[in-house]
Amino acid sequence: MVMILNCLLANAQVSSTDPSQSDENALSPRFVALGREASFVCGNFLPNQIEGITELMPLCGGRYGMRLSPKTFLEPQILAGAARAQRYILGSVSFRTDVQFDDLIGSIYAGGDIHYATSPIFDVDPPSETTKLYFGAHVGGAIWAELADNLFFRTDLQFGLNPGTWLFIGFSFVLRFSPGGGQDNASPPSP
Repeated sequence: MVMILNCLLANAQVSSTDPSQSDENALSPRFVALGREASFVCGNFLPNQIEGITELMPLCGGRYGMRLSPKTFLEPQILAGAARAQRYILGSVSFRTDVQFDDLIGSIYAGGDIHYATSPIFDVDPPSETTKLYFGAHVGGAIWAELADNLFFRTDLQFGLNPGTWLFIGFSFVLRFSPGGGQDNASPPSP
């Protein structure tokens, strides 16, 4: 995971300091100027080899993004859901980098997770439940489409390790804004 984060940071540094690199994949100045984002996220969590969690589960929650450098964001996220007498809470923190492809924006990210899983135990009378806490890591990618000046639609595909392996396919509406709140005076941060 450290190697992935180093690659992300090296990519951000090389692209911001290499004058020979073409600007066709550069982010739009308006996208770069908006340094904060908040989003509502929903999607499907597909577990594999997670003790007590055996079925596909819908998860919803929120994500908040903060710019660390012109191409790097820090994204804390919390998702929760319940299905088939199982409850799941997934908290994560990611480092993300973005690149523009024509009208779409692509992102790659990696980070750490904390999982809180509750599942029923039917073999005892009365039935009870067991709760487990796990720590893990994830990598993922996203594609963004602009809906309005500050509103984007984002699709995510996130793959995680520990507990077991898991996949999260998410969809979100993202509201982007500048830290000072003055959209008319927003300018891109200097490299």
